Amino acid sequence: MKLLENIDFDMDKWSFALEHFRQCNDNEFEENIIDKLYEYLEFQLENIELWNVLRENITRLNEFPEYNDSRKVIPLKDVYYKLTPKKLIPRYKYLFDDAWPAVLDCKFDQQGHEISHKQKDAVNYIYRIKKFEGIKELINSVEYPSIIGSYMYNKNIDDEVFDSINENDKMNNFASQYLFKKSVQYENWADDIIQKILNESFDDDKVIFILTSLNPNCDIWRNVKLFKENIQDNYWLNLKDYRHCQTSKEGKYYVKKLLRYSKHDEIIEFIGHNTDKLEATFIGDTLTNMELDDEYFKSNEYRGKQLLKILNENNYDKEKLIKLEFRLSSSFRFERMNYDLKIHEEMSISPQLISRLIKIRKNGDLQSRSQCSTIIERWSVIPGTDLDGNINYEFLQKWFNGCLELIEEKDETYFYSILGRVLSKSSEDNGIWPRKEICRFIDEINNPKLKNSFKSSIKMKYATYSKSIYDGGRREKNIANKYYEYAEKIVDDYPVTAKILFEVSKKFENDAKYEKFKSDNIDYEYD
Repeated sequence: MKLLENIDFDMDKWSFALEHFRQCNDNEFEENIIDKLYEYLEFQLENIELWNVLRENITRLNEFPEYNDSRKVIPLKDVYYKLTPKKLIPRYKYLFDDAWPAVLDCKFDQQGHEISHKQKDAVNYIYRIKKFEGIKELINSVEYPSIIGSYMYNKNIDDEVFDSINENDKMNNFASQYLFKKSVQYENWADDIIQKILNESFDDDKVIFILTSLNPNCDIWRNVKLFKENIQDNYWLNLKDYRHCQTSKEGKYYVKKLLRYSKHDEIIEFIGHNTDKLEATFIGDTLTNMELDDEYFKSNEYRGKQLLKILNENNYDKEKLIKLEFRLSSSFRFERMNYDLKIHEEMSISPQLISRLIKIRKNGDLQSRSQCSTIIERWSVIPGTDLDGNINYEFLQKWFNGCLELIEEKDETYFYSILGRVLSKSSEDNGIWPRKEICRFIDEINNPKLKNSFKSSIKMKYATYSKSIYDGGRREKNIANKYYEYAEKIVDDYPVTAKILFEVSKKFENDAKYEKFKSDNIDYEYD
């Protein structure tokens, strides 16, 4: 009530008061705000700001009539209609000042249709009364002039539109949408326009604007070849928002053109939207031929993972795919893929690849070292593993010996740290963990660096977790028991591996005691 006493002509206060009016059930306040509105009308019969505020609040009351008092709408509407601007352009401007303008007399689920209907009617009415000059006046006064272009495509105003191109940004937004919509709706219209600009004297900037505004497809691209080279170059450099191709032929042509101008980001996005139209071989070869910027995939992991998965599922050339997986490794730097990468499968076969990756990690440039680390850290395919998860011990041993022959002695510590982590990814086999082939391998190698890495990798599996402060070490106790049982089952046949598991169990047993002590001694008092 205090607000109403001092509301005057302050639109922020009116907006706040009307919002309260819409939501409250205070009869005295409701009566007072209506009285204030009529007082306002006595002093000022035109105020577009208040008119807009009223419409927004009336719209909110109408959106869900089952939850609002419809009686509130009637006095607001009376004031609203009295405030309606007499001038034509201000009366309809609100429809194009917002991407989702408030409109009267419809429920929430009807608003999209009603907005479109009112916008179309407004454009047609203004054009009928004031012709193209009225449309230009509207365009230059609103926030979203492109919407107007969507409703003017059926008018015969091509020459007026061409003349208005490059007058200002708003006219360009309108013209671009007009040209696009018209080229979509009328099959042969674009051909006629291209012939027109070929035969008449249009400056290059205007030609490029018109061409890039037309709905892009093979027919348009065929005609673009009729223009001089600098216009063709600028067409492909400025073409935007082409996301979905109709045919594989059209998509390939578009990608090849973009490759010529090194528009790599656009190519990646386009391919990602059209994987159902483009063959995996074409996608893979395109990515292979591009000098991909690793930074792109750091900010767009989804796209990189999507494309790698498609190439993997479609058996793209293994050697090329391995190189792509290395270059696109940023796509999965924070998580493993839900399938085995070809580079990981190859690492489990080829000692030469392991040796090469270790050298890159040590001597490569910053980006290569980062990519190499990501690949190595996400590797979990144990050498010698078949499709059923069984491990060929002889192959594992041969692979290991081959690696030692190729790796420099000073790099062996790092190699063992990698190998220990991979071996810790072993699956369980009839209650035995790790699998017997891994146990045999660790026991026979009996290398302290390998044993330390294997043990550390087991511990790291449980490094990140959350639990209640009242858990009392139960989680750690369960882990300790699990590894003790594993160790008991293999201690007679594989004492070296069993010793590692006993040590892991002891570590978690001590952690359990410490957590139990903390839980039993929680200080419940606040200082």
